[in-house]
Amino acid sequence: MGMFNSVMDPECRRCPRCGASEQRWVQFKYGALTLARYRVGEAISWDGAFVEGEAGHGRVGVEGLGQPCPKCKYDDDLVYDIVIEGDVIRSVALSGGVIDYLAQGRPYWVVLS
Repeated sequence: MGMFNSVMDPECRRCPRCGASEQRWVQFKYGALTLARYRVGEAISWDGAFVEGEAGHGRVGVEGLGQPCPKCKYDDDLVYDIVIEGDVIRSVALSGGVIDYLAQGRPYWVVLS
């Protein structure tokens, strides 16, 4: 995936292999790609050498990829929708598969400029 940031999924997800119910880090590419770790409600940074996207949009949907189970390391390929409003992470939720991020050649979708 190259450089990325992570945000903590606020929900616990049950692992289909070991049954553990844990929060997971979700990798995404938006803002300064510095391997930063965020929580919902925090502002993303734009200060870095590698930047994806542009600061200041009203609302952006960003594709996130869930990391493997923290207990058994099983990778169940969870995909997330991350909503960023005014450069603040507002929500992290499992994707419903409605948005095709890669159809436009980037891992985010500007919803409101």
